[in-house]
Amino acid sequence: MSGMTFLPVVERELRVASRKRSTFRVRTYAAVAALLIGTVFFLLTTLGPGFGMLNLGKGLFSTLTWLNLAVALCAGLFFTSDCLSEEKREGTLGFLFLTDLRGHDVVLGKLLATSLKGASALLAVLPILAITLLMGGVTGVEFWKSVLALVNALIVSLAAGLFVSSISRDSQKALMGTLLLLLLLAGAGPLADSVLSSARKQNFTPQFSLTSPVYLFAVSTSWQPKFWSSLLCNQLLAWALLGLACVLLPRSWQDKVSKQTKTSSHRSFTWKFGGAKSRAARRRKLIDPNPILWIACRERWQSATLWLFSVLVVVGTFLVWVLGEGPSAWHAWAFFGGLFTLIMYLGMASNACRFFVEGRKSGLFELLLSTPLTAPQIVQGQWRGLLR
Repeated sequence: MSGMTFLPVVERELRVASRKRSTFRVRTYAAVAALLIGTVFFLLTTLGPGFGMLNLGKGLFSTLTWLNLAVALCAGLFFTSDCLSEEKREGTLGFLFLTDLRGHDVVLGKLLATSLKGASALLAVLPILAITLLMGGVTGVEFWKSVLALVNALIVSLAAGLFVSSISRDSQKALMGTLLLLLLLAGAGPLADSVLSSARKQNFTPQFSLTSPVYLFAVSTSWQPKFWSSLLCNQLLAWALLGLACVLLPRSWQDKVSKQTKTSSHRSFTWKFGGAKSRAARRRKLIDPNPILWIACRERWQSATLWLFSVLVVVGTFLVWVLGEGPSAWHAWAFFGGLFTLIMYLGMASNACRFFVEGRKSGLFELLLSTPLTAPQIVQGQWRGLLR
C-alpha cells in the first residue's frame, strides 16, 4: 500500500470529506454569519457621529476574530474528539493496521480530513474580516497576526482532539477529555503566571502563557515581542500531541480485559447509574409517566456534574466578592466564570442531541417505534428528561 501513494489514508479521507454536504454547509454558514454581523456594524454608521467608521472597524474586527477564536477552539470537540474512538468502537481500526499503514498514516489522514471544515469556514470569513482594513482602525500587521493566531488555535484544538481520541473508546469520555485538555491549554498558563506575579508582587510576566492559544491571540493585536515565541511554543505543543497520537494509536486500539479493568468498569457503572437500590427507585418513579423519561434520566452523573459546576460558579463569585481586591479580580473571574458557563451550555447541548444520535446508531428507535410509543411521546420524554 505504501508503494501506491504517499499517505493513502489522507487521500481517501479528503475524498470522503470533500463529498460531504456538511463541508459546504459549514463554509456557507460561516460566511453568512460573518456577513450578517458585518451588515449590522455598517448599519450602525447611520445612527450618528458617535459610531464612526474607525471605531466600527475596530469593533467589527474584534467581534469577528473573537468569535472565530471560540469556533476554532471548539473544532477539536466536534471534529476530532471522536474520529479515532469511533473507528475503535466499530472495529474498523484493526483492519487498517492489518495492512502496511502506520499510526501516522491514520492520524494525519484524520487530521487533514477534519481540518477541511474548519479551514474552509475560516477562509470564508477572511474576506469579510479584511474589510476592516478599508474601514480603518486595523493595521495589516494586526490582521495577519490575528489570522496566524486563529490558524494556530484551529491546529491546537484539532491536535488535542486527536490525542484524546487516540486513547479513548467512549464518545462522551473523549468529548469531556478533549474539553478539559483544551481548557488546560487555554487557561492553565495564564492562570499560573497570574498567581506567580501576584505572589511575587510583580507585573504580569508571560512564561507558561506562551503555550496558550488564547494568550497568543490576545497579543496578536499588540506590539509585544512575545508573539512569535508564543506561536513557536504553541506549534511545538500541537505537533507533540500529534506525535503522541501517532505512537499511542497502534497500541491502544485493542480491547484489553483484566481484573483491574473489570473493577474500574464496575465502579464507573456505579458512579454513572448509581447503586442497585437507587436504580430501582428511579425506574419505578420515571418509567410509568414515560419510558423515555427514565432512559434520559438514568445517568445520574449528568445532574451531578451540572450541580458541581453551578456550585463552583456561586462559590467563586462569593470568594471574589469577599476576598477580591480591585477590578482585576473581577475581570479574571469573569473569564473563568464564563468558561464554567460555557462548559454547562456545551454539556446541555450534548445531552440534548446525544440520545437521538445514539438511538439511530444502535437501532433503539426501531425497537421503540415497534411498541405503542409514538414519535411525539419519544420527543416529549427526552424534553422532560432535559428539564429534569
